[in-house]
Amino acid sequence: MKTLELNQMENLVAGSNRQCFLDGVFTLGATILGGVGGGFVGAGLALLGGLFAGNANGCFDK
Repeated sequence: MKTLELNQMENLVAGSNRQCFLDGVFTLGATILGGVGGGFVGAGLALLGGLFAGNANGCFDK
C-alpha cells in the first residue's frame, strides 16, 4: 500500500484538480448554453449553479 504525504492528502480533502477542472469546463458550457437559451438570466443561473457545484466538490477549499 502506498503511503501518502501531507500535500497529497490535502488534495484528497480539498477536491482533485481533475474534478475542479471538469467543474469549470461544465460551468463554462452551461453558461454559454444558458446565455443562448435564456439570455442573461439563463447564463447567470448556470454560472451560479456551477459555482455551487465547485463549492460542493471542495474546489475553493485551500
